[in-house]
Amino acid sequence: MVRTFFISALCAAALTAGASAAPAGPAQDDGPTEVYNALEEAALAAQTVFGPDETCPQALDAPVVVVPVVRGEAERLAGYAFLTPRVCLRRGNRFDYIAKVHILNDRFVRAGHRAPLRLSDDESLDKSITHAAFLEAAGEIIEADRIDRLDLLGEDVRYIR
Repeated sequence: MVRTFFISALCAAALTAGASAAPAGPAQDDGPTEVYNALEEAALAAQTVFGPDETCPQALDAPVVVVPVVRGEAERLAGYAFLTPRVCLRRGNRFDYIAKVHILNDRFVRAGHRAPLRLSDDESLDKSITHAAFLEAAGEIIEADRIDRLDLLGEDVRYIR
């Protein structure tokens, strides 16, 4: 619900900023101007990816973590991926998330740099090593038997070359 509010607020701010950025000049009355804007589609796509998961009894979404993406045997830096780790706790388990979110996020950042994402020759991302490192990092803060699973959400990769 909070994410939906923020996505709606972001869309409204972007639409307002776009409307106020019209060039100054003589007014012309050519009828309504149609402006293509994919913010609504982007918001729906984000809601699909980051929205509630009915299979996860208690979801803890960590802040976005920037993880390096490497390519080849030499592990040359190819870009960065923006991932949102979602820890799903088993039913009936409690975790003081607010008090420890900064520690958990620190562990995720360190794990992401220890085990970056791998870009294969066919341009697909291999998340398996990174996923294992993130799960181990979460186990340092949350008891491993309390964790049902860990999801790495988001497919936003920015290549540098």
